[in-house]
Amino acid sequence: MSKKIILSFDYELFFGDEPGTVQKSLLEPTSALLDAIDKARGKATFFVDYLMLKYMMAECDETRNEAHLIIEQLKEIVKRGNRIELHIHPHWVDAKYINGKWDFSDFSHYCLNSFPQEQITAMFVEGTQMLQNIAREIIPNYKILAYRAGG
Repeated sequence: MSKKIILSFDYELFFGDEPGTVQKSLLEPTSALLDAIDKARGKATFFVDYLMLKYMMAECDETRNEAHLIIEQLKEIVKRGNRIELHIHPHWVDAKYINGKWDFSDFSHYCLNSFPQEQITAMFVEGTQMLQNIAREIIPNYKILAYRAGG
């Protein structure tokens, strides 16, 4: 008798007093995790916080470069047969990049319901489109099929 195990991971920067670096919090652990999943001949779903990417792309050259590294890893995730899906942490709307670190001390928009319905819908549309565009560089007809709430 075989059993199915569903593996899912949140692909996001830890947001606490010390959010960690992209290299140590995302790229290195995810690379090791992908190798372990491949070794076990498994597959996984990575729920990607699209607002993280959006705000990293908009902040400065340093964060934009990190966002490009993340995007390359997301393509690698898809290339290896895993899924990327939508995850939204709205606290990114209030995040500030100060002295090389993200500050998440403002919780004004911690929950999606702190936004009007039109803005929430716009986030879903924008996030779905962003992730599909990334994945479609590997699989032309890729569709985002799932969402996991944050906050």
